[in-house]
Amino acid sequence: MLIACFYAVCYFFAKSFPPGFATLTVSIWFLSGVQLLFLGIVGEYVVRTYDEVRRRPIALVREIVENPARASLAGENK
Repeated sequence: MLIACFYAVCYFFAKSFPPGFATLTVSIWFLSGVQLLFLGIVGEYVVRTYDEVRRRPIALVREIVENPARASLAGENK
């Protein structure tokens, strides 16, 4: 914003700028700022997704089912 004011003042008082210089420079600064803003938003999304995934277990067990044949073999070894 400050650079836009500076170029506007220089454009009206100095008259030494080439045509379109102030417009081009201010638009580049503005679009770069918008791009950095959205890059920060995407970065926050990725970090929050990573933190959420990191806290989850590898697998969820819904039910434990015992195999009767295996249970009898385990009892014989005792």
